[in-house]
Amino acid sequence: MEQANLDDAINAIIKAMGQMDSNELGITIQEAVQCILCTLYGASSNVKHSIQPVNGLSDLIRALNDPYVRKELDCFCLH
Repeated sequence: MEQANLDDAINAIIKAMGQMDSNELGITIQEAVQCILCTLYGASSNVKHSIQPVNGLSDLIRALNDPYVRKELDCFCLH
């Protein structure tokens, strides 16, 4: 990204942050940090994941017990 575009983006973010109340700003920052961590986790993971179909409630419960599934759901549930 060019420096001018980066400066424009930073200025727009600072302006938007100035218009938020503290609760809204806190939630926004928390979600942004979570997104960054999810992205970094996904980029740095050396684990091979297999895609398996979920057929019925018992498979869904089994899938929710998988820590990798829960981690990905945490990333999507914030948005």
